[in-house]
Amino acid sequence: MVYHTLVQKDLDEAWRYYEDASAGLGDSFFDEFLTVIATIQRNPAHWPPTDKGRRVAQFSRFPYKLL
Repeated sequence: MVYHTLVQKDLDEAWRYYEDASAGLGDSFFDEFLTVIATIQRNPAHWPPTDKGRRVAQFSRFPYKLL
């Protein structure tokens, strides 16, 4: 899997945002990120391609997507 260079920065900012909102929520966000990554690794074709040919994995609990 290839990560864009800004992924870590985005993850850190999102984790801080959710952790500031409620203790433990940042960890829940990161856990969901890892779950989405694992799902992509197991079955990358799970999500249909967009009109630009990219697949977009939607988080279930948080308003985030992975391309």
